[in-house]
Amino acid sequence: MKILNELIEVLQSEEIRLLKRLYFNGNDEFETKGLDLFNLMRLKPEVSDKEASEKIYGKPNPSAFSELKKRLIKNIQDVILLKGGEKSLQLNFHQELIDCRKKIIIADILLNRGAKISASQLLEDISKQSEHFDFPIEQIQSDDLRKNIIGHAEGTTNYEIIAQKTFINFNKAIKIAKSKDLFKSISLQVYFQANKEIQLKVQSIENLERLKNIYNETKSPNAGFYYYLAGTHCFQLLNDTETALKFAKSFLELVKNNDAVHSNARVGGANIEIAVILINKEEYKGAIPYIKEALANFREGSENYLQTLQVQWLAYFHNEDLEDAARLLKTVITPELYKKPKITRGKWLYFEAFLEFKKKNYRKSLALISNLKELRQDKSGWLLGCKLLELMNMIEINDPEQLEFYSLGTLKKLISGLEDANTKRIKLIYSILNKILKKDLSFEEAFKFCKKELETLSEGQEEFHWNPTGFELVKFDEWFRSKLNPQFRFG
Repeated sequence: MKILNELIEVLQSEEIRLLKRLYFNGNDEFETKGLDLFNLMRLKPEVSDKEASEKIYGKPNPSAFSELKKRLIKNIQDVILLKGGEKSLQLNFHQELIDCRKKIIIADILLNRGAKISASQLLEDISKQSEHFDFPIEQIQSDDLRKNIIGHAEGTTNYEIIAQKTFINFNKAIKIAKSKDLFKSISLQVYFQANKEIQLKVQSIENLERLKNIYNETKSPNAGFYYYLAGTHCFQLLNDTETALKFAKSFLELVKNNDAVHSNARVGGANIEIAVILINKEEYKGAIPYIKEALANFREGSENYLQTLQVQWLAYFHNEDLEDAARLLKTVITPELYKKPKITRGKWLYFEAFLEFKKKNYRKSLALISNLKELRQDKSGWLLGCKLLELMNMIEINDPEQLEFYSLGTLKKLISGLEDANTKRIKLIYSILNKILKKDLSFEEAFKFCKKELETLSEGQEEFHWNPTGFELVKFDEWFRSKLNPQFRFG
């Protein structure tokens, strides 16, 4: 029932009307019982095969029910093919791709029925459409059908022209596929923070150069899409924000102005890439216009929209616009948020704990972060961030006993289980926290023994770089500085 449930769930209202009009006219037993099954599953998606069979046939009838399901699935798929690719798709180029593929199927059917004039006209339209929207595979398919007409009607010269064009498009399709693989190679390394190692950094740069060569050779907007986005991700990881920003702006220009890769979602995504880079450059005000443009291009309530609101909150928070940050939290932390995935919900509650810390409400912040179950299973940065904020709150509250025996020990255990390349900054923070504890929470005394470490954090070079969009939302070295008397200086 899973397949049938999923198909019914994604049907648009117009498709449901068409399904009923075409297949449920009551002309035979299947149509009557098919409609009964369709309505039953819309009302009760969790219904089992046995229950549904008994409801429709009055008794268990596995063989007939199995056939009924198969026919209903086939009819739903036919309706989706007929109407899909229109208003239901948010990606503009994807609408064109589905439309192009449907036309190829129609042209093939027309040719088999001998309607060569109609098929030729349709194939001519497909050729223009696939060229404009950079669909080389669909161009190959349509040209393959055109050969059936040209070979007999126009002779060998035109046939050879089409054949050569097919070869060119095959080569282009292969290069676009290769550019996608290169993009994935770079982006997955960035996502998993794998290329902190020198060898993998070099590999990413080499792959980016290959992408550039493919784009220059093919002039394909799709190859350009992968090249600019991969460059944006690659140079963000290398902390070269200036180069990353250039790539991101080129990416935005491409997806805004080229039909082959244009969609509202991609325009929104490009704006967010720029906003995140500006936040990493600590240009928080400059990020806001890009965030607002992104929100205008995403559907309100969608996952992309909610993720963009997270970036907006970070810009407000780091820019000390705490009232705006609080207002945004209030609009998001509603009962609806608890229907979202745990990690999404957890991040917003994490933001709330840091906002309370920033407002010096340390006990409230500690209570929020200590009870944040949504991120407790996370084995990466977010759990480290929870423990770090607990420690900072306990220091502010002046609770050394709980610090030593609870949070500091847990943080040490968490750090020891993570890859060295990704934890140098947090390990240095742990070392400094240990010195604060040993000096009975005296920052001035601890400072005498950790000035060099604090300067390393403040300079933020290479692995010690501070990420404003990561788990360390309050920059540790600045917080330490705020606890010192004015005569103590570092950084």
